Parts: sequence; C-alpha cells; structure tokens
Amino acid sequence: MYICSEIIFDRMEKLFEIIILEEVLEFLKGLHKKHSEKILYNIRKSQVEPDSELFKKLNNEIW
Repeated sequence: MYICSEIIFDRMEKLFEIIILEEVLEFLKGLHKKHSEKILYNIRKSQVEPDSELFKKLNNEIW
C-alpha cells in the first residue's frame, strides 16, 4: 500500500517541500517497519492534502 500511495502522492501538486534529515532517517530505521511506513505516509499526505487531523497535536511553539 505504501508504494502505491507514494506514486500517487508524487504525481500530485505539493503544498510544500520536506527535507528529511539524516538523523530522522536513522530514527525511522530504528522503528518497526509498519510504524516508519505510516510516518512517511503521513508526511507525504501532508504535502498534498490540507488535513488538520494530521497536525492536531502540534502547537504554536514549533512554528
């Protein structure tokens, strides 16, 4: 499912670009594959689709 969704998201117009740091990749490698795939799926989804549910736990302090 992730590979299919990645292809779909790559073809859609992106709202913003995301640069993933090496430290993030190392962190994701340490997670269970299912969890890291879900995180990457949500990152790509956020690029192409405004979804307040994805950002509900964020607050003004990080912006």
